[in-house]
Amino acid sequence: MENFYKFNKFWLSAKVLPTAIHVLHNNKVVVGTAGVKDELEREIPGQVVVLTENGKKYQIYEFDSNKEALFTVPHRITSNINRDIIVLDRPPNRSVRLRSLDNEGNIKWDYTGSPILNQKHYFDPWDLVTTSHDSIITCDYSNDILHILNSKGDLINNIRLKTFDISRPVSMAIMENETLLIGCRSTTDNAKIHKLQIMSRSYPIIKYILHCTNLPE
Repeated sequence: MENFYKFNKFWLSAKVLPTAIHVLHNNKVVVGTAGVKDELEREIPGQVVVLTENGKKYQIYEFDSNKEALFTVPHRITSNINRDIIVLDRPPNRSVRLRSLDNEGNIKWDYTGSPILNQKHYFDPWDLVTTSHDSIITCDYSNDILHILNSKGDLINNIRLKTFDISRPVSMAIMENETLLIGCRSTTDNAKIHKLQIMSRSYPIIKYILHCTNLPE
């Protein structure tokens, strides 16, 4: 994030706050930004900015074809093998969504949770990752659920994390051999990172491996 401020940002219309970062397969850097206010005190919408390796502007995703803002606060960003960009957008009003864009910035799909899951709380994703087989996984903090989507944004599976004694998931990472790391929040100094294994390609299922404790939040 610090390096973002070192880039030449003459193409930005106002000061923005970087909120997320992701590196594409071609080494371009994708940065999510939340707008503050411009010199006229107008609210600036969130942006997803694609930069070259040396920080030059390549593309900015800000408005759709109807001039509506695409994002409010891009909280996390990932991509898939089709070079689509998937953004976890977290507006302050809790209408959280995953939004997928193609290379031209067109909206391919939105995902805002699924009624079939009978969630106790509103859809509350905090992180998302993409597997090598193009499944998208997001961790739902308030409901302790992993939502697993295909590349079209359809829910293909869900994992109830309480089954593995996992709660309050806030971060994820995909390692080699489809190993999934999940970081969890704690109200004490006993935060945990859980290690799970993705066992299937077309219909991902999860096998619990281990957890590490006594990690600072």
